[in-house]
Amino acid sequence: MIHHDIALHQRHDERWDCYSIQRSGIMIGYCLSPEMVGLCLSGHPVEGLSWVELSNPANREVASAVARCPWITEEEWERDRQLRIAHREDFHGNGHATEAEAIACYRKFLGDFGLTELAELQV
Repeated sequence: MIHHDIALHQRHDERWDCYSIQRSGIMIGYCLSPEMVGLCLSGHPVEGLSWVELSNPANREVASAVARCPWITEEEWERDRQLRIAHREDFHGNGHATEAEAIACYRKFLGDFGLTELAELQV
């Protein structure tokens, strides 16, 4: 189930990002939130952890969040991760010059990830 928190964000530098967050905390969109940029800069892969890696004690915070979301299955988790690997170069933290560019980026993500039911929603 997707939380419909579709948001257009204007940054302090006046650039635009467009992403939303699922109830599980999984981010939807090629634009990375400031928190995700920080994680990536500290070595966290943009594609996230594998289902097996969740069992590593070092990843207990992520595993705990996933455990609170019984609707997340291993199959869905790994499908999303494989799509993130395939589209790794599309993720970015530099924002967009205009709202329209950010929205187009978000809609591209939705199409690439098969989330077409959200593509029709107004951003």
